[in-house]
Amino acid sequence: MRRLGRALHVTPRGNLIARADHVPPLGAPVVTRRRERVGVIVDVFGPADKPYVAIRDKSRHHLERFVGKELFIPPRRRRRRPPRRRRGRPRRRR
Repeated sequence: MRRLGRALHVTPRGNLIARADHVPPLGAPVVTRRRERVGVIVDVFGPADKPYVAIRDKSRHHLERFVGKELFIPPRRRRRRPPRRRRGRPRRRR
């Protein structure tokens, strides 16, 4: 897991603001150290070397409990490629 930063406070609109160590991609999921889902990144603002990140969750009620905690971005799950289809003459059965 890649460290995102530390959660600072919750805005009146229900977004969790965190100070990030790097510029994360928009829409990336955010979790705690114990892989507890916090939400997704909806906005990145501030200086480029240490930006602020706005994180939104659908419920918006439980975000206060994450204030002061370290946040992480989990590794993306790679989709397994479907097997390639064979073309041409079918194999002869014996």
